[in-house]
Amino acid sequence: MTPTRPTAPHAGLVLLRDALAGSLPQLARLAAWTVLSAAPAALSGKALALAVDRGFLAHQLRTGWVWLGVFSVAAAVSAWGTRNAYRPLARIVEPARDRLLRATADGALRQTAATRPDPDTAAVAVARITRQVEAVRDSLAGQLLLVSHLALTLFAVVAGTAALAPGALVPVCAPLLLAFAAFAALTPRTARRQRELFVTEEELTASALHTVTALRDLTACGAERLAVERVLADVAANEAAGRGLARLAAVRHLLVALGVHGPLAVLTLSAPALLRQGLTPGALLGALAYLLGTLEPALRLVVQGLGPSWLRLSVAAERLAGTAAAGPAEEPAGELPPVPAQRRTRAPALELRGVDYAWGVGARPVLRDVDLVLRDGESLAVVGPSGAGKSTLAAVAAGLLRPDRGRVLLSGLPAERLSPAARAARRVFLPQEPYLFSGTLAENLAWPHREVPAGRLREALSDLGADVLTDRHGGLGAAVGPAVLSPGERQLVALVRAYLDPAPLAILDEATSHLDAAAELRVDRAFRARPGALLVVTHRPAQAERADRVLRLDSADRSLGRRPR
Repeated sequence: MTPTRPTAPHAGLVLLRDALAGSLPQLARLAAWTVLSAAPAALSGKALALAVDRGFLAHQLRTGWVWLGVFSVAAAVSAWGTRNAYRPLARIVEPARDRLLRATADGALRQTAATRPDPDTAAVAVARITRQVEAVRDSLAGQLLLVSHLALTLFAVVAGTAALAPGALVPVCAPLLLAFAAFAALTPRTARRQRELFVTEEELTASALHTVTALRDLTACGAERLAVERVLADVAANEAAGRGLARLAAVRHLLVALGVHGPLAVLTLSAPALLRQGLTPGALLGALAYLLGTLEPALRLVVQGLGPSWLRLSVAAERLAGTAAAGPAEEPAGELPPVPAQRRTRAPALELRGVDYAWGVGARPVLRDVDLVLRDGESLAVVGPSGAGKSTLAAVAAGLLRPDRGRVLLSGLPAERLSPAARAARRVFLPQEPYLFSGTLAENLAWPHREVPAGRLREALSDLGADVLTDRHGGLGAAVGPAVLSPGERQLVALVRAYLDPAPLAILDEATSHLDAAAELRVDRAFRARPGALLVVTHRPAQAERADRVLRLDSADRSLGRRPR
């Protein structure tokens, strides 16, 4: 499994800050609605005290009911404010989630592009992109909505209690402060447990996916029991981390009892003394209302909800930051600079030396002892039945798969020593199902280059007989995308991209499978006239016959046959 890159302690906070960029107006709206939702808490105890002292105990029933009505209106205003706070909250959290997802996906793709494809790495990336991004989203929503509400509520409780019954302030605050101190002391340990839970979840996801994808090889090698034991060990580790976090959650319940029922018990026991000192029954009832109606929900929120939510947010953001911060693969120490155009003819565009490749440990090689030289100006067709390894050969030749044995040289340099950018400068690879995006036709044709002159695009379209793209869709500025273009049109777009690429080697893997014979012939002629070498994977005999040489992969013994023209 590819480990998370080490990150500074504040890296997660930096990632969250970047995700919240541009959300200041919505944060201001959220704060305004939160103040409105929390402010009535300060009136609740006072309204009950006045209803009792000046109303019912004074035999003024109307006054008592009026103050109870004030209490009810305050509660309704609080509910209305809470309801309206969710709109700006959604406008903050959803774009932030999208930014986090984009940053994490970009980092995972950069990491994957720099290494040999690994199911463990893919599994960890999926776990982070799905579970951990959503964990940050949910926790961030809770933090934004509840932090200010909690602060205002605690202020209302303390200020209201001080105004009603100054003598009750110490009995109320002492257990409350003790509960917060215990919670703060518990936080580092809870953070470690939360981090362990995320790590073991990633490891379990990677282990399960690796086992499922290798079932055939595991069965062939008789290693089923070892694989099961590995997965069960990861399950046990994840379960242990979850149980440890659950035990800490039980301790948090005790902190709620200490912070809420402690002040309640102290206030109840000291009630006779407070009444003798002049405290009115209504003031005592108001203080109890602050404790039970306002403080208890707030304390449950901070101990059971807000605290764990913040821990999940900080730990998940920290792990996401390790992926999002991943830059392009570092150039190896022995990396050579790109080969100048005038020197490309000195070395073959592609050379395979004794290449073996198998899809898994112990599996029969798909490619075995393959030797191949393809020079500038030559074209080579790779044919064979389905499953013979044609696409595998193309991927190995492109440097996307690292062979188990042997070497792959692109323009004379070992493919494994080249960075992704350096490999792309020496070969262009075109799969059967190309990548397209929603944008203009010109942007799709020029990708991944930012700017290609319109005249050069039209020239390439004409050379490949792809003028139908502009004729049918309304010019280079027309809006296109995967859903707009037919399979054949998508392949034409990708073929124009490859044709425009200056790399000295073009590798086409069934890249004309959706074109008719006439269109395929036009494309073949254009690519053979293009400077550089050409490797074509095809099922069509006519396309193979037009190549300078033909290589046939035999699926029976995985050997490589050659038939020069």
